Amino acid sequence: MRGRREGVEGRRGEGRILKGPIRPEPPELDKRENLDIINNTTIPSYQYTTFRLGCILTRRKGLLFVKNEETSRPLYVQVQANLAKFITSGEWAPGMKIPSERDLSRILGVSRVTVRQAIAVLVEDGLLYRVHGKGTFVAKPKIEVDARDLISFTSSMLRRGIQPSARVLEFSRIPASRGVAEALNVEVGHQVYLVRRLRLANNLPLVIERSYFPADLCAGMEKADLATVSIRRLLCDQMGISLKRVHQSLEAVVATEEEARLLAVPPGFPLMLIIRLGYDAKGQVVEYSKDLYRGDCSRFISELEL
Repeated sequence: MRGRREGVEGRRGEGRILKGPIRPEPPELDKRENLDIINNTTIPSYQYTTFRLGCILTRRKGLLFVKNEETSRPLYVQVQANLAKFITSGEWAPGMKIPSERDLSRILGVSRVTVRQAIAVLVEDGLLYRVHGKGTFVAKPKIEVDARDLISFTSSMLRRGIQPSARVLEFSRIPASRGVAEALNVEVGHQVYLVRRLRLANNLPLVIERSYFPADLCAGMEKADLATVSIRRLLCDQMGISLKRVHQSLEAVVATEEEARLLAVPPGFPLMLIIRLGYDAKGQVVEYSKDLYRGDCSRFISELEL
């Protein structure tokens, strides 16, 4: 009993007196004060605490795993849920290489088979991706965009708690080419505004917008600060133009060298091209846009009532 009391009192400094038998540290880690996992990160020695509800808490720098021994959920599901929290919370940043299956197995005190199952589910869910011969990495988050939200990037992002921003790449008043004239239903050479902007979501370059507007219908657009204002709001509030009907098409394309540079992706990267025609209440085309979305960060959804 003397040894037992000393063992309990020795952990009093951790803020909790343990009840029940003290579990020994795993033999393979009891003398390993440091364990380099990623980028020479020093991780403190193995610690865990037994709680009344049968939970085991495993701590590492940047890693916290709670294993509930009384739940009916399979252990790999618990591991998957805990790892997913580090991804969705941003503690594991996109592009970061995660620990190997062997290291995760040691850190979490579970088998490699359990870790492998958990990682496989996260890969299938799109939270992780594997690179042959290099390891497993955190995937960039997908931003779900409803087809109805493509009309306004600003409002679409704000509804999702994402901060939108813009960088004006080009603004000019030009004569309409044949293709632009056909889209806007005006004569070739008709004066139109060309607006090119790079749209960012939480400072991540996500969309290249290329839009055309009839200059006679949208007079005064050159006075607006298009880096901060929503064009949709500008048309409605200052020009009295409300979109009543929109026609959109989606097409998979690949990035040119210039597009790749702007979106911070390699040339040939998959993009989604959204071509949009916006009509006012009179049926006049007031906007012709061609938007390029990064394919690795976007997921387009559509819901129909039948």
